[in-house]
Amino acid sequence: MPRSHSLFPNITGAWLNQIGGIELWQLAAVLIQILVFVVVYALTRIAVSRALKFRPVGFDEATRHKNRKQLSRSVAAIFAGAAAMGFQSASELSPILDHPVGLIFRFTILIGVMLLAYALWDMTCDNIVERSDSKKTAQLLVPITRKLVRSCIVLVGGLVSMGMVGVDIAGVVAGLGITGIVVALAAKDSVENVFGSITIMFDMPFTIGDWVKIDKVEGVVEEINLRSTRIRTFEDTVINLPNANLIRASVENFGLRRSRRQRISLRFDYSTPLDHMVLFIAETRAFLETEPGVLPGKNIVALNDFADANIGVFVQFFIEADSQAQELEIRERVMVKLLELAAEHQVQMSSVPVTSKPARANPERT
Repeated sequence: MPRSHSLFPNITGAWLNQIGGIELWQLAAVLIQILVFVVVYALTRIAVSRALKFRPVGFDEATRHKNRKQLSRSVAAIFAGAAAMGFQSASELSPILDHPVGLIFRFTILIGVMLLAYALWDMTCDNIVERSDSKKTAQLLVPITRKLVRSCIVLVGGLVSMGMVGVDIAGVVAGLGITGIVVALAAKDSVENVFGSITIMFDMPFTIGDWVKIDKVEGVVEEINLRSTRIRTFEDTVINLPNANLIRASVENFGLRRSRRQRISLRFDYSTPLDHMVLFIAETRAFLETEPGVLPGKNIVALNDFADANIGVFVQFFIEADSQAQELEIRERVMVKLLELAAEHQVQMSSVPVTSKPARANPERT
């Protein structure tokens, strides 16, 4: 006897045969539903991608491509899932198929919504980075908050998905209040790492690219995550330092130096004429005051000590440099100039090692 259906009128013959208790026409309807999803997903993604081919001010091509990809993928998943759900509702499938198939496409819509939230949040973060003049905002504050919000999106999506499969979300949330203490104790280190990340975010003791020393670990900060901070040492090794250590450790940030102190200890023979030595010191002071990259007004060049075999001249100056390479370049120029002045004024440098401990002009450690 023919069966009447809103989408499939006068279903007869072999279409009424069953496989595992499911009529063939219903299996065909599910296949058509999948085809509807695939077609709508592909068309929507193409349409959204073309519609988003605008050029936001300041965004580079890589960022624009990433944003278009994220938005087109998420919107296409939502529209395709909704179209498949609409087709399923009109198909009037049997309960044995209706619930699991509907659940799959509801999950698809949920994933699409989560991806859309991801995409919008990433676009917001990218916009903040593009408009911000602060290095710490771009390299520290935005990356950490980006990861925190992403974690919240995943958490909310997980709770919603649990509700979709029949889990009592209110009971789960209430249970978290009871078991939260136990979980916190079990995951004490992880909780401390998260608080360490928050400490980095608010105190901002360093940012990506800074040269830091944390306890015995010294190197350049490469990446800051919710759990750890990755530091590349000057031996080219990588150390993942748990952020919990930052709560208790002292952080020395060489990248925040306003200037970089340099010290050079010169030794001259007693045979050097005093007037030559005085002239050398005077011209060295004048040179340091005018040398590009050397901070004027803070330089020291002076006789420092008398040793058994030679006389000490203490040279201290401060370099304004953005990197260690630039610092070494300026220091090299200064040292070459000192050698030239010594040769010009016939100041004989001593090769005899110091046998008595000199009185230092500056007792600080180099």
